[in-house]
Amino acid sequence: MKKDKSFSRRLHDGEKEFLGENLVLDKPVENKTFNGLVFHQSDVSGQSFIDTRFEKAVFKSSLFSEMHFSNCRFLECSGNHYFFDHCSMVSSHFQQSDFSGGAFDTVDFSEVHFTDCEFVLCEFKDVHFGNARFTGCNFNASVFENASFEGARFENTTFKYVEGISPSQMSQMKSNGADVCPPIEIAFKDTLVRLFKTCPPIPRGLLIALFFFILGFHARFLFQKGWLLFQIDANPLSRPISYLGSRNTASFFDFHLNLPNFNFSEKLDHWRVIPSPPLSSQSDQALEIVHNQFSSFPSALHAKHFNGQIYYTRTPQSPLPPEDPLQHPDLWLEVNERGEKLKLSFYYKNGHPRFSVYGRFLKGGFKILAEVDPRRLSDHTSWTFFSEAVLIPPGFQAVCLKLSSFPDQTIYLDDINLESSL
Repeated sequence: MKKDKSFSRRLHDGEKEFLGENLVLDKPVENKTFNGLVFHQSDVSGQSFIDTRFEKAVFKSSLFSEMHFSNCRFLECSGNHYFFDHCSMVSSHFQQSDFSGGAFDTVDFSEVHFTDCEFVLCEFKDVHFGNARFTGCNFNASVFENASFEGARFENTTFKYVEGISPSQMSQMKSNGADVCPPIEIAFKDTLVRLFKTCPPIPRGLLIALFFFILGFHARFLFQKGWLLFQIDANPLSRPISYLGSRNTASFFDFHLNLPNFNFSEKLDHWRVIPSPPLSSQSDQALEIVHNQFSSFPSALHAKHFNGQIYYTRTPQSPLPPEDPLQHPDLWLEVNERGEKLKLSFYYKNGHPRFSVYGRFLKGGFKILAEVDPRRLSDHTSWTFFSEAVLIPPGFQAVCLKLSSFPDQTIYLDDINLESSL
C-alpha cells in the first residue's frame, strides 16, 4: 500500500502527487531529478535534498519545516499559501519560477541565485540573503522582518512597495543594483512629515488650524459614514449595504471581490440540489462530500452519474421550488448595473463539469450570459484548474450560478469561485 511506504521510497518509485499528507523524509535524497511533483495541503519535514533538481514542481498550501535544500535547482516551479519554516536553501538556484503569496520564517538563502522569478506578496522573517544574486526578479509588495542582504547583488530586480526594510538597507540595496522603495502610503507620510518639519512656524500653524477646521466641518458626515462600516454583515455571502454610493441596489461584487465560501466545506451548505426528475432520490445517492480527495479546501464534491442541477444560494440550504427554481430570490447575486467583469474558476478531476451563468434584467426576466464548458478529461486525471472570464453587460441587476450536466462517470469538484475581475 502507498501509505506503508516511506516518503523517500515513494519518491524513488516515481510518485508525484502528495495531497493532504504528513510526510517525513527519512534519509537524504541526492543527485535526483523530479519532474511535476505536487505538494498540496501537506506537512513535509525531515532530512535533506542535495544536488536535486525540481522541474515544474507545485508547492501549494503546504508546510515545509526543518529541511535542507543544498545546491538544488528549482526550474519553472510554482507555489502559493506555502510556508517554509527553519529551512536552508544554501547555494541553490531558483529559475523561471513563481512563488508569490508564500511565507518564509528563519530560512537561509546564502549564495542562492534567483533568475527570472516572482516572489510577490510574500513574507520573509529572519531570512538571510547573504551573497545572494538576483537577476530579473520581482519581490514587490512583500513584507520583510529582520532580513539580511549582506553581499547581495541585484540586476533588473524590483523591491517596490515593500515593508520592513530600513532606509539604510534600501540605500545599500540601491547601490548594489536593486530598485527598491517603501509602500506608497509610507512614502507619502514621510514626505508630509519632511515638509511639515521644514515648514516655518507661522505657515505650519495655519495648516494645523485649517486641518482641524475641515475636520470639524465634516465631523457629522464622517461619523455617520464611519458608523455604517461597523454594520456590514460579516458573512461574505450576505448582501452588502451601499455605504459609499447612492444606488438603491448594491453590487455584490463592489465590496466582495472574492467570495470565499464558494466551496464544499463539509457539506452542501450554500448549494441547493434539484434532481431530474424532481421527485427522484438520485441526488441523495449520487452526491457526497469526501475528505480524502480535495484541491484547496478540506473537502470536495464527489458526483456519480448525477442528472440534475445544483444552484448556489445566498442562504444555506435555502428551499427552492423544483418546478421553477430561477424565480427564487436567494439564487441571485446583485451586480453593478453599469456592467461587471467576473471570473468563474474551479478545480475538477476525472470528469467534465458544465456551468451556466444566468443574468437577470433590470425590468425582470433573465437569460443565459455564459456557458462554461472546460475541456473533457479522461478518467484518473489529477486536479485541473479552470477559469473563464464572464462579461456582465449593462442592464443586468443580478447573476445566478448553476452547475449541471454531469456525464456518466464519477467526478470531483472543489473551490468553485466567482469573483470580480479587475
